[in-house]
Amino acid sequence: MVPTGAPSSALHLDKILHLVAYGVLTSGMVFAWPKRALPHIFAASFGLGVILEFMQGAFAIGRTASVFDAMANGAGALLIIGFWVWIWPKLGLNPAKQET
Repeated sequence: MVPTGAPSSALHLDKILHLVAYGVLTSGMVFAWPKRALPHIFAASFGLGVILEFMQGAFAIGRTASVFDAMANGAGALLIIGFWVWIWPKLGLNPAKQET
């Protein structure tokens, strides 16, 4: 969340921070709901990011909604879902398939 009119280097850092934050959020959702299908977890995480961006533009004074922030949120969520689907099972530890 960078104020409007911030230097472009801060804007790029902002996108990286969005990606990391939504990656962490999505990882937490995978562990919190291990039996939930990963596409549903992605949809919940990405949907939350879109809703928050909309609310930021609609209700926060001095803030604007950003499609690029929403895309970075989705990229972070998708990166983690990809990790759980392709990398984690190769390690023999897939939390989406664990019994609780």
